[in-house]
Amino acid sequence: MWKAYKAPAGAKVAVALSGGIDSAAAALLLCQAGYEVFGITMRLFDEAESESDTGAEPASLREARAVAEALGIPLVELDMRVAFSDIVISHFETGYLDGLTPNPCVICNREIKFGRLLDAALAHGADFMATGHYARLERFGEAGRIRLLQGQADRRDQAYFLHSLSQLQLARLMFPLGGFAHKDEVRAIAEGFFGADFFTSGESRSICFLSGSGHVDYFVEKDLMGRCRGQFVDPSGAVIGAHEGYVRYTIGQKRGLNVVTQDPGDYGAQALKSLRGLTVLDIQPDTGDVILGSDNACYRSSLIASTPRWIGHIPLEGETVEVKICHWGYRLRARVGRLNPEGFDGLGSVEVHFEEPVRAVAPGQHVVFFLDDEVLGGAMIETRCQTPSF
Repeated sequence: MWKAYKAPAGAKVAVALSGGIDSAAAALLLCQAGYEVFGITMRLFDEAESESDTGAEPASLREARAVAEALGIPLVELDMRVAFSDIVISHFETGYLDGLTPNPCVICNREIKFGRLLDAALAHGADFMATGHYARLERFGEAGRIRLLQGQADRRDQAYFLHSLSQLQLARLMFPLGGFAHKDEVRAIAEGFFGADFFTSGESRSICFLSGSGHVDYFVEKDLMGRCRGQFVDPSGAVIGAHEGYVRYTIGQKRGLNVVTQDPGDYGAQALKSLRGLTVLDIQPDTGDVILGSDNACYRSSLIASTPRWIGHIPLEGETVEVKICHWGYRLRARVGRLNPEGFDGLGSVEVHFEEPVRAVAPGQHVVFFLDDEVLGGAMIETRCQTPSF
């Protein structure tokens, strides 16, 4: 029989504090439930307070200290800038330069937050570590396997990002917010204790280490755009015009497709002409080409993904499940195809065949498998197969 999985009464719980409402509310609920709670937080990168300052302490670190002080709990601070840069930022940068659309949050959760941070929490005496993720855990019986379920708040569900966690990791985790149906309930609990003006940072950024308008600024600031130049071409290979750098684009993109009509040289301004009625179909980093065509050509019937990681139940070949191909996407009915343990240079692979053609399957993103509310696991999308006929 499945039942909610949580720490026994009196357990020592480390709460991963980001300084935001969700992690603060999780810590508050655990304190009120009688657990022995301490906070743990990590410095992942520096923030610039001005254009000439690149080493400022992140606001999230100061906010985590404020939460711990308000709750009267100890706080362990860890410097993980080197590991975060080597693992997460490197994955992000390499992925875009390889023409992919990477998801650094999945890598961070697996390797940093629920890898190194969890290890540090246990080393500091914690029995469990809790976070503010909207997800749920259940265990079969007293010592059976643990399953990961999506949170009750559908629009806030974050189980997608946790699909690569292991049974050993899940056995040490708590998600106090998973049972809440609405973020407003969590906000009311947090503000009722800390005060309405306590939290000043607002919602967290989708990719925490990016500043400015998004990932493009990262490549501009790192002076990497020069190696990303190339041409827009149609499916036959005919040149449409020069683009601004292929890292600006992702599969399925229709807006912001600008042809460079004048090289700025040393002093001139770059002239751009907007393209309309076309969609990004493919990105070829070896040549710098970005292939544009009709939106109908952006649909696929299947995909192949590498390095599948399964939490517990491994779907059978031919089994019908639901999948998400990005965090904000809808669940899609699909059939699990061949599971090949030797695929992609021994990393393993899984095929996914959609019941209906799917738009904008982007290599580099993760396909995550669901059976009802349960997250079965996931894998990184490598290739898209079969363009359907309309």
